[in-house]
Amino acid sequence: SLQIARVSECICEVFVRACGINVTRKRKDDWIVRMIQRVVESSCPVDVLTTIARTTESARFVPALVLSHTLSSTESVSTDLLELFVTQCFSKPVPPPSAVLRQLLPHLASNMTQSQFETSIAPVLVTKLKRQPETYLEPCVEVLTSLAATTHEQTWSVDPELCRQWITVAWKQMKSVKESMRNLSSELVVALCRLSPSAIATVVSELGTVMNGLRHPDHRIVAYRMLTLIAPTEDVDVVEVSVTDEALRLLAGALGKEPDAEAKVVGMEGVCAWLALFLRIRASSTPSKGYQAILTLLSLLVGDKKKMVEFRGLWCRVVRHLSFWSVLQQKLTGGDDGDGDGNELVVELVRDVCQHHPKFQMQLMGVVEAATKKYAGFNSGIAAASSSAVLDGLLAVHLLTLHSNPTKLPEKLIPVVSKSGSFVYDAVLIQHTEDPVLPFVPSLLTYAVTNGLISCEKVRKALLSCVLHSTNPTTRSAGMKCLTRILKHDATTTLPQSLLTALFTVLDARCQQHENHLSSQQLTKAQREAYEPTNLTPPTSTAAVRMTTLPYNCVRDVAVQLSRQMGDGGVNLGKLLVLTHVGLSGSTGGKQSQSAQSFAAAQISNAASDSIDATATLAKIAVQEPATSHAVHRAALSAISNVAKLAASQMFAEEDEDEEEKEEEKEEPSDPVAWTMVVDTLPTLLSQSLQTYTTELLTLSEHDVDLYKSPPGVLFGAPVEKSNNTNVAVKKNIKKQTNSRGGFGSTSAYEEEEWERQIKAELAKKKAAASTTVEAMSPEDEKRLAAQTTRRSELQTLVTSFLRTLEAVEALCADLEVGNACLAQLGPSVLTANILQCPAVHIPTLVRRSTHTLFTLAQCVYELDEEYSHPVARALVQSYHPILPPTDDASSTTSLPLVIAPLPTTCPAAVATISEIDEYTEEGYAHTLSTSSFHFLLPILRASLTGAHRTPGTESALRILHSHTRDGGGGGDAEMKKDVALSVLELLTHDTALTFTRPNAYQVLVDLYGADGTKPGNKEIGPLLGEMGAIGPKNCRLAAMMALHKIASAFPKIFANNPLVENRIWMNCFDRDPKVREQARTAWKVVRGSDADLPPPSKLYAIPLLTLLSHPDSKGIAASAADAYAYAMGMHPDTSERGIVRLCTAFIDAYPTVFEEPKRVLAAPPKATKSAPLKKLKKLKGSGGLTAAGIVSAVKTKPKKKSAMIKIPVAPKSIISKEKLEGQFMMGGAAAVTKSDADRDDPDKVAVRLGILRAIIALANPAAKVSLDLACLKVLVGFLMVYANADANETVRNEARKASKDIVGQHGASDDAIHFLLPHFEVVLKTGKPDEGCLGGLPTQKVIRAVGAQDRRKEAAVIALGSVAMHLKGEENLDKIDTIVDMLLSSLATPSESVQSGVADCLSKLMKKGRIPERGQTIIHTLLTECIESESLAYRRGSAYGLSAAVKGSGIASLKKY
Repeated sequence: SLQIARVSECICEVFVRACGINVTRKRKDDWIVRMIQRVVESSCPVDVLTTIARTTESARFVPALVLSHTLSSTESVSTDLLELFVTQCFSKPVPPPSAVLRQLLPHLASNMTQSQFETSIAPVLVTKLKRQPETYLEPCVEVLTSLAATTHEQTWSVDPELCRQWITVAWKQMKSVKESMRNLSSELVVALCRLSPSAIATVVSELGTVMNGLRHPDHRIVAYRMLTLIAPTEDVDVVEVSVTDEALRLLAGALGKEPDAEAKVVGMEGVCAWLALFLRIRASSTPSKGYQAILTLLSLLVGDKKKMVEFRGLWCRVVRHLSFWSVLQQKLTGGDDGDGDGNELVVELVRDVCQHHPKFQMQLMGVVEAATKKYAGFNSGIAAASSSAVLDGLLAVHLLTLHSNPTKLPEKLIPVVSKSGSFVYDAVLIQHTEDPVLPFVPSLLTYAVTNGLISCEKVRKALLSCVLHSTNPTTRSAGMKCLTRILKHDATTTLPQSLLTALFTVLDARCQQHENHLSSQQLTKAQREAYEPTNLTPPTSTAAVRMTTLPYNCVRDVAVQLSRQMGDGGVNLGKLLVLTHVGLSGSTGGKQSQSAQSFAAAQISNAASDSIDATATLAKIAVQEPATSHAVHRAALSAISNVAKLAASQMFAEEDEDEEEKEEEKEEPSDPVAWTMVVDTLPTLLSQSLQTYTTELLTLSEHDVDLYKSPPGVLFGAPVEKSNNTNVAVKKNIKKQTNSRGGFGSTSAYEEEEWERQIKAELAKKKAAASTTVEAMSPEDEKRLAAQTTRRSELQTLVTSFLRTLEAVEALCADLEVGNACLAQLGPSVLTANILQCPAVHIPTLVRRSTHTLFTLAQCVYELDEEYSHPVARALVQSYHPILPPTDDASSTTSLPLVIAPLPTTCPAAVATISEIDEYTEEGYAHTLSTSSFHFLLPILRASLTGAHRTPGTESALRILHSHTRDGGGGGDAEMKKDVALSVLELLTHDTALTFTRPNAYQVLVDLYGADGTKPGNKEIGPLLGEMGAIGPKNCRLAAMMALHKIASAFPKIFANNPLVENRIWMNCFDRDPKVREQARTAWKVVRGSDADLPPPSKLYAIPLLTLLSHPDSKGIAASAADAYAYAMGMHPDTSERGIVRLCTAFIDAYPTVFEEPKRVLAAPPKATKSAPLKKLKKLKGSGGLTAAGIVSAVKTKPKKKSAMIKIPVAPKSIISKEKLEGQFMMGGAAAVTKSDADRDDPDKVAVRLGILRAIIALANPAAKVSLDLACLKVLVGFLMVYANADANETVRNEARKASKDIVGQHGASDDAIHFLLPHFEVVLKTGKPDEGCLGGLPTQKVIRAVGAQDRRKEAAVIALGSVAMHLKGEENLDKIDTIVDMLLSSLATPSESVQSGVADCLSKLMKKGRIPERGQTIIHTLLTECIESESLAYRRGSAYGLSAAVKGSGIASLKKY
């Protein structure tokens, strides 16, 4: 027994200490239950616990008593326990604390009977209360409250004498000066009335007399509150009607004389309580003086203007209280399933008031008219929200509509409730008021809608403003009921859709209002801290507090309720998703987020056809800053995140043990609608938006960025004037520091800090004084400020939209699978934002958000560890060239190109990324990245292969590319194949490509095409035909031919109708490199499907080859194109004329109209020696042609000395201008063309002309087998003589002379050709003017007829005649041959090495023609003499060319004499 007692004592001690801990009641009860179980397990008897409770002097008696009572088998409390309780609690001078009683009393009161209370506890309590009221008043209240809170089988009716004694003590203490005693006395009476309802009549009957003695308002407030609380709320039958009437009469009389406003407010609560009770229990024929007194009180307030202030407060309390009890009564009786509007008792009251006071309705109309006039004078609902007159009008309209029906409305009230401009439907007024009249507004809206008086957007906004009211739950509840009734009244889908739109608008406006308020507060603080930082926070207004507590739960509930009746619609679905996610974050894993996700799944599956419109709406809300607030934007982000998670959960089933089954589940999605929204539609919209905003950011200037950072309302760029006093203070500071001991700056830190503090204080005073006398801004400054404000708003919109788009991208990537699927679409746009190099990067938020978004995308590469996300992001940024701002407006485009840049010499981020990818592929190609991951990481691999140098550590990049493309793995996409091909071809442009062996670059490129059996498209084949493919460097051309050969072998007819591919292969068939030429001809056979050595191309060869004739690689691509053109023309003789015309036309198109002519210097030629043999040559027979051509005279004529000393006379004023004279002279009499409006020459045009001439030269190649008839020959020779040989560019002219020589030499052997060529060239030699009739249909507008052009044509004509002479036969042509040879010998004096070389080429072939062998020794001797003795370098060089040609043509034996 002793051991059990000790255990029980320990348990009781633990319980006592636990009771003192500040924890919840539930946890304490759990402890009690556990201890009871322990006691039961220890078999502790009841008498032991009772003994402990009786003998101990500590508070352990309470748990012991509780445990003893709990273990007792009796249903009622034993007499011993009650005696023990009274002895331990109330037999001592000081009762136990209230906390101890609260733990004990519920256990005793549950089984205590009324007789036990009246005999054991009540007498002791009354006695103690009378003797020590201040000590025992609180324990008495605790006992009565516990007993009243306990549910008994029958209602107690305590002895009236005991009740009167308690009430008497309470009346005395109600007059106490101590507030606590007054409150306890009121609580005592309330507890007694609730325990014994029969005491209510006693209290009401005595309270009138008591209140007459209460002089102080605080005493009366306690009495009013007590009277309110004793009114029964549930069991109304315990009070008779007479008691209720007496209470109403008492209140009416007291409030009629009550001077204190606060006391009136508390008293009106009593009126409401007893009035509701009276209306519920009264009989229709029962006369009531108290009720009549209340009606008089209510009606008099409306008529008395002095008491109008009390009108709204009084009636609001009455109406709200009666509405509450009406709804409660409906719920208890089940009359309307609790769905009533709670106006039954109110209607009854208003009817009685109107009957009692006939002018009451008229007085209410007066209130409405006054409110209408007052509302018309306000500019906004915000100002009207604080107007008592307007709020009174709301209540008056409510009362009038309750009393009347739609057919009996007062005429003056109809405009108020039927016009949308009425103050009744002002949503802004509803948002900004907290007046008690607010809960009545939904009833007015219900009345307006259900009776068809008005149905407009303003009513809907007003209704939703009630539903979303921040601080008034009663208004929200009434608004929800009103919404339910309206939806029941109108079963169509139009109303819910319009309500949903209004809900979105109201919510967005409320959130924007709140955010603007907060931003203005922050701006004020920022402006204040711009001078001197401070920690003071500006006071928060009531509106701000109200806005911070937006009922997001109500928004979601309303949206769900509307969705049940609303039809499908893309726009509505997008807004619905946003509204159901308001107040939720994407990372929330609670029930609300799960519920929102489930709701989204149901809505998306039901509106599959409208998913695109819904996605567009969702993206618009999430991105466009001017349209949505930050709260709505966050809701859109949460919706995107949840839809992404939903899509992933629907697309991918749970992992299965068998990997094949898991892959099958992934390939067969259960519901791809959500997946389509977040993977196909939404990323495209976000990427487009981000690209647009990035392009706009790129165009921002430094001024725009500085303007964006500047504070609003201040003129940016205005000069800041410094006060002279400030300068003096600063100088004083400097002087103080300079004069201090130790030299300048040696003042202690404390002195410096104190001095700076004083300077700041002085500046603050001066600034405050200056702020009071700020000069007005000039009109120009005001215009500048307005323009800056507009521009700053545009910049803020742009920056916010950009940031929101990035946030939307991050929200979309909340799920790893969805984020990985979106990498290909979102990666380029996000990377573009990270490589900008423009003034906009000086906005820190842009850089931080862009970098964070790129990190988020890098984390979606699930094949790599998450720790590699930062290296991947850094490597991607380093893999591109920075995007610079456009140089002008014309260069700005909507798409910003991403250009791969070579990696730096050391790039740890790229090395780490490539190494991790290489480890993942396991070097055996066992694993490959997903298509999206490979596309996202491809720029790093491409950058590692770009440039002439390799970054150490990136050697496996080519192997990774091969592993992902050879079997159609990650590189199966056309865009990715194109990028891979470009990277490999770019690698082949450098010698470092030879360092890759396993695999080599050729193998990677060849395996890229057709490995997976997919037919490549134009986008994939494009790199093989471009500047790094078939028309690139040698290695690239070889690789391109190999790849094209494989493609043509795998897909024989793929290039059947592709002239560009045929052109590239055909051109490379004539490459100078034998490997390229052999590979190209092999591919050409496959493409043409022929076994011939060189099958002919199609007749569409000309146009593609024309563009390649001017290729910068003149010795490679351009030369091959020229040969290809000639061979193709030889294989298709019927295309010769058309091909020649195309060549000539292309040349003329690139022919300038104005050349930069060299200045003509008239200098005397060098003196000729006495033994100059060339003079003798002039006397040969047939030399008249040379003189006529002007060639011999240039050598023969010796200028007079005085010709160099001619004085230039002074030009008269009427002399023609120099420019006009030069124009007439240079154009040969044609219309003058000024340089300003002429088409000048440039290197591109020169390249085109040279390419055309190379093709013409190739036409003379015998291997090409080109056949030209006389008509084609005339056009070609005429073109060369008219245009090409007259070209001012020397390089073009050299090629033109060579082309003329070769064409005449190859195609001028026929008699018809000779009969045409000889007179044609002779005419050119004589006049320098070509026969333009030979051009046929070629244009002649650009023909140059200047003197310089004529001289150039004569030089070319001489060489051309030499080629004609090779075809002359017979004795009749001997003189012509001699004459032509003399012309050639004379042309050797021309100071042009190309002319001399061409003459020598013709001369060597004519040395054995006709009578020339007989003159061979003379020609050689003369040329040898001139080569050695001539004073002119041009003569010596020309003689040397001629001598070499003469010896070559005559044979080496001709030099034996020398």
